[in-house]
Amino acid sequence: MTAQVTAIQQAPSCILGEGPFWDAGAGRLLWVDIVGRQVHAVDSKTGLIRQWATPQLVSAAVPARSGALMLAMQDGVYRFDPDQETLRLFCRPDADPENRSNECRCDPQGRLWLGTRSEEHTFELQSRFGISYAVFCLK
Repeated sequence: MTAQVTAIQQAPSCILGEGPFWDAGAGRLLWVDIVGRQVHAVDSKTGLIRQWATPQLVSAAVPARSGALMLAMQDGVYRFDPDQETLRLFCRPDADPENRSNECRCDPQGRLWLGTRSEEHTFELQSRFGISYAVFCLK
């Protein structure tokens, strides 16, 4: 089997681009610019790139069954409707204001697994204070 690689020619530059997520249902690639506070999407058929600004650091964008995006943001998980461009808090799994949301993914059961991390950048502090939580997505 040979992999097919396609470069995104006009992808916006990111300060800290992370979290690529293939949304098979919509045929698009999602990713975020954590520090630039942006969510990006590129349509695989048209090449159209969309981007949305967020009010705080955003570390992941994961599609929900409803068509909304679940955004792991600095102080919690938010539900974002890309058509209406509305954002509302879903939950705050980590009460520690020194931690922020980091990586997240959905498992086959539709649960959103979220990791949080300290703003300190040392491995020792991260392993001591970073905690993972499970957040169940609304259906």
